[in-house]
Amino acid sequence: VLSSHTMMVPSVVIFWQLLLAQRVTTAFSLAASSSPGVQVFDNVLNTNSQQMLHQVASDAGLSHQLIDRSTLGGTLQSKSSSPLERALDSILTQLNDTSPYIEYWCRQEWRHIEAHADVDEFRAKTFRQEAFRYPTHGHVLYLTIGSDVRGPTCIFEDCQSGGDLVSSSSSASSNTLLTTVPAVDGRLLRFPGNLLHAVPRPTDLWLLPFVQGTPDLTSPQFQRSVVLFNTWDGGAPLHVPEREEENEEWCQNGDENDFKLVHSRSEWNGVEIASSPDDDDDGNESDDAPLKKTKIWLLGDLARRNHTLRTIPLYSNEERLRQALQHATQPHRTMLLQTDRK
Repeated sequence: VLSSHTMMVPSVVIFWQLLLAQRVTTAFSLAASSSPGVQVFDNVLNTNSQQMLHQVASDAGLSHQLIDRSTLGGTLQSKSSSPLERALDSILTQLNDTSPYIEYWCRQEWRHIEAHADVDEFRAKTFRQEAFRYPTHGHVLYLTIGSDVRGPTCIFEDCQSGGDLVSSSSSASSNTLLTTVPAVDGRLLRFPGNLLHAVPRPTDLWLLPFVQGTPDLTSPQFQRSVVLFNTWDGGAPLHVPEREEENEEWCQNGDENDFKLVHSRSEWNGVEIASSPDDDDDGNESDDAPLKKTKIWLLGDLARRNHTLRTIPLYSNEERLRQALQHATQPHRTMLLQTDRK
């Protein structure tokens, strides 16, 4: 599919290139701070809390909300907070994350989410010549996952925009590591907040020559109930409304006798990210591996994508990428290349 941007006159192209260059040179001042890479934990929630939080998340809807931990004085676990808020605070506390602001929203359906990095949305739209501001950490808390869902969260390591996927400066070897994290009940995913990430649907969307139809999103077997939340330091994202008063029934459950929403940190199971078995010590594919064109779809406008078109053609070992995308539980790290080496 060709983007309308391919028909832009040269003067418009030059303008956007200058704007993008300015953003790239200044973006690092507002980028997320250095931190451990992608982390995956299982057994973060018990079955009862998964179901309860799914109901609360369903009531919360898709709108983004803000929790200001700095004004709560450690009282977020009180009756005035919903179970969802208490769970998020408990998770961050056990991760020793003291970020004062939590931005969160919820989804119940498995949808195709094009590759993007989260930013301070209102700031980006209002102050278009300023560098993007990224959250400190991004998280996905998986609550209830349907039996037919193969919709992993895919993270492009060391990439903040689509343009980084084809930038010679993004990787010395012109390769991009793709981490795929399957959706599993009770799982927590945590990653640096400035990283490019996506959710493909259908699972093998990036390997298809054209987009096919998908089954009914509302069917229970395709449910993908998740809470997505970012942490912010150095000020809250602009114009994200603070949490509204919660359902009184939910809030009344926030006393000392309420069942534990989140397992203690010692009960979490850290999940290793498997690498391709034939990679060499530097993570590179073996030279004889057959490669297939892999089309990555990008979200947002030209400045957000940092790339003229809405798709970027890369290359991958088709068999390994399919296995990683379709695995039910095991996170994988696979390689995407800028060239087919032929």
